[in-house]
Amino acid sequence: MSNTAAWLAMLLALVVLAAAAGCGAAPGEEYADLRRNCKAALDEAETVFAQGNFEAACQKYDEALQPGGLNPDLYVLAVTKRAVCWGYQGKFDEAFAALDEVAPGAANLDMIYAARSFLLRKQGKIAEAKAAWGQAKRINRSVEQF
Repeated sequence: MSNTAAWLAMLLALVVLAAAAGCGAAPGEEYADLRRNCKAALDEAETVFAQGNFEAACQKYDEALQPGGLNPDLYVLAVTKRAVCWGYQGKFDEAFAALDEVAPGAANLDMIYAARSFLLRKQGKIAEAKAAWGQAKRINRSVEQF
């Protein structure tokens, strides 16, 4: 094989490899798809949560909580609402652990305290629930109870 033929064969092989490596969505498209899918799952979770279907809401919040899929405020919202769903299911340890994880630096700390208040009420810890609710109201007077 001549040098020119060998060079053309290598060039063709490189073009084929480059084309194969480029198959699929670009990383930016994959990230945009992830964010769209997580936001759609969050919207569905909010709908079924409002309807009182906490088991389905919990599943949708799980779908929404993919790493990098939601901005920080929406991530905390989803974790908090999923914790409330867990409270309805009696999964208090998981619920409190999730709230403890997102509380540091959370912008919507009022909602976290409101969720804590709800979970404590469900456990019959009324005094602690009132204290948590008081914390929520100090942060945001218009915060709503779960």
